[in-house]
Amino acid sequence: MVGKSSLIIILGFSIIFGVAGRYWNRTSNKATQNLVGYYDTTMAHNIAVSAANIACDTVFSGGCKDTLSGSMPSGNFSGGNENTSSGSYATSAVRLSYGGTDYLLATAVGNYNSMHGTISDTVRILFQPSFFSGYAFFTQNENNVNWITGDTVYGPFHTNGNMYITGSPVFYGRATWVGSPAKPNSSGSRPYFYGGWQQGAATYVQIPADINGLASAPTATRFTGSSSYTGSSYAYDVYLTFNSDGTVTETDTTRGYASTHWHSSWSTVASTPSQNIPLSSIADPYGQVLIVVQDGDVHVSGTLKGNVTVAALQGSGSSRISYTGKTEGTSYFGSSDGNVIIDGNMTHNSRTSDMLGLVADNSVALNNQPTAGKVEIDGAIFARKGSFSYLGYATDHGSTSNGTYNTFYGHLDVFGSITQNLRGAVGQFGSYSGATGYLKNYRFDNRFYTKHPPYFPAAPNRFRIVSWGE
Repeated sequence: MVGKSSLIIILGFSIIFGVAGRYWNRTSNKATQNLVGYYDTTMAHNIAVSAANIACDTVFSGGCKDTLSGSMPSGNFSGGNENTSSGSYATSAVRLSYGGTDYLLATAVGNYNSMHGTISDTVRILFQPSFFSGYAFFTQNENNVNWITGDTVYGPFHTNGNMYITGSPVFYGRATWVGSPAKPNSSGSRPYFYGGWQQGAATYVQIPADINGLASAPTATRFTGSSSYTGSSYAYDVYLTFNSDGTVTETDTTRGYASTHWHSSWSTVASTPSQNIPLSSIADPYGQVLIVVQDGDVHVSGTLKGNVTVAALQGSGSSRISYTGKTEGTSYFGSSDGNVIIDGNMTHNSRTSDMLGLVADNSVALNNQPTAGKVEIDGAIFARKGSFSYLGYATDHGSTSNGTYNTFYGHLDVFGSITQNLRGAVGQFGSYSGATGYLKNYRFDNRFYTKHPPYFPAAPNRFRIVSWGE
């Protein structure tokens, strides 16, 4: 009995260990396969990520143009000391349009040649154009104007020229400039760059050669004036007063300019009656409004409820002149049309839901104000060829308690962003003439980090990443 029992026990253990051994071998093989599979997919993923970075470099270096005429790269990856290629990659890009904005979708595919076949992985990157509203303050040329103690910029700052420093201005956003290192104009000057800084040619940001595409936007509301009154003897002005109920009151005036040996004068030759337009009636399918004034100037004021961009485009050939520039202009505001003129306070009904863009072929200017005090402007300002300025920056004085006129006219509050070709003046201070114009209080609208007014200008062939999917 003992012998038979022992045999049964031995056979039982043999069966158990045999089955367990097969299980352990199978588990070991499976673990090895999983490890190999993980290695293969990781290699494919790493190739795809590397290809995505190559694609980003191509986009950021301008190799992939707005028209996608540039080619996206592809190639092989070599695996260590192997003599043959262990992988390959390919990248492509397509343009997508949504809500009046063109996006660029780049796709990077990585392939790894494993012993089990080719393993592939994909990374997709969504690029958005770099809109100028994303700068708190942008200039093509600083015009030798100094940043001084008390000046504070919240949000990104950039100039394609030199940056001039006197005292200790503060920059809370990233500051970049193309020209020489920041030039202190007095000993002890020390700017504070809390958001970091970069200097050199690599930071250059191109201003668009034109903004004529706004005129051809399919949902744009256009004001062009009568073709009977064109040329350098006529001026066309559109007046827009925004109302907090989501409407805009519009009227326009065409003036003729006559100059003789003895006398020069303006006369109204055409005008339209005032009309109240619901912004919803001229919005695109995404609720955005684009108002374009062609070959004229546009005046804005009031309280906006909505998402609107107002643009003034300069005419060509038989271009009209600017009535405001001719009668009240400064060195920053010439006689050519294509200007946005802010007649008074221009504010949002809500700073969380409303958004305004003011886009000019030439200049954006605050008109002469009848009384001293604070003026508030909410919106993204873009002056392609000119400046942002106050027309009375050199003449308008505030008064002191004793009746003398040697103080600033008030504070100019801008909540949004400012882009201008040549830095303009809104005030000045001199030891003899005293202070004129406005003190500045500029605050960046943080929504512009990720959003922008409808159809707002963007830097050509310049993008930023808004989504990365692996």
